[in-house]
Amino acid sequence: MSTRKQFGIFAAMTTPFADDGSIDIGKLVQHARSCVAAGCAGISAFGTTGEGPSVSIVERRRVLDALTAGGIAGAQIVPGITVSSVDDAAASAQVASGYGCRALLVTPPIFYKNVGAAEVTDWFAALLAKIPTDGPGLILYNIPQVTGVTVERETIAALKTRFPGRIVGVKDSSGDWANAQDLLGAFRDLAILIGDERLLEKGVELGAAGAISGVANFRVDLLNDLMAGRPASPALSPLVEAIVAYSATSAVKALVGHLCRDPAWRRVRPPLRSLSEAEAAALGRRYDQLFAKVHA
Repeated sequence: MSTRKQFGIFAAMTTPFADDGSIDIGKLVQHARSCVAAGCAGISAFGTTGEGPSVSIVERRRVLDALTAGGIAGAQIVPGITVSSVDDAAASAQVASGYGCRALLVTPPIFYKNVGAAEVTDWFAALLAKIPTDGPGLILYNIPQVTGVTVERETIAALKTRFPGRIVGVKDSSGDWANAQDLLGAFRDLAILIGDERLLEKGVELGAAGAISGVANFRVDLLNDLMAGRPASPALSPLVEAIVAYSATSAVKALVGHLCRDPAWRRVRPPLRSLSEAEAAALGRRYDQLFAKVHA
C-alpha cells in the first residue's frame, strides 16, 4: 500500500516585472493570492516559469517577505533553486528556511553536461550537508530538456538512504511517461509530481501526489478535477500544446496578461524573449476558442 502523502496543485508562479526590469512585488503578491483563492494548494516561486535563475538572492528575500506579509503562509510556498554552486544553493535554502517554506524545488547543477548519477548524487549530498536538518525537505526537479542533466532513479534512491526524511518528492517535468511510471512505482513514500499537465490524469491513476504547474496560474480548476478523479477537460491538452508552441514561460505570462487584461505581464528578463503583441493575441484567441467550446 502506498504511504505517499498528497501534495495537491501548486502554481508554478510566473514573476511580473515593472518597466524598469525590477520585480513588481505588489502584482506578484496579488497574483499569488488569486492563485490560492482559485484553488491552488500553494505557489512555487522562482521555478522555471518564475524565471528563477534570473532572480537574485536579495530579490528572493523581498518576495518571500512580501508573500508572507500578504497572507501566503510559508507552508504554501515552494521556492525553486536552480544554480550550480553548492554554496549559492545552500544560501537560497537558508533564506527559505527562515520563512518556514513547505519544501525546496531543486534542480541538479545546470552547467556541466554528461555527468552521471554518482556525480549528481554527490552534488545534492553536499547541499544537504550545508542546510538545516529541520528545514524544508527537497523536491528533486527533473527537467533534463532545460538543465541538460537527468535526476536518475539511482540518485533518488541513494539520497533517500543517506539522508532519511530529507527527500520529500520528485517533480518530473521530463515529459517522459515511462519515467513517470517508473518513479511512481519505485518511490511510493515520496510525493511524485507531474510537470507535464497532459500526463497528470494518468499519473493520478497511479498515485501521483499532485503537480507544480504553469497552467495553474490561470486554470487550476482543470487540474483539481484530475486530482479528484474526474476526467480531463478536452481543452487541457490543446491548451498545453498551444503554450509549448512558444517559450512556455513567455506564453504563460502572455495568458495571465490576456486574462487580466494587462499586457505588462508579457515582460520577461533576458535571455528570454517576450511574446510579440501578435503572438500574444493569437495565443489569447486560441485560449478563448478552447474554452468557448467547452462551455458552449
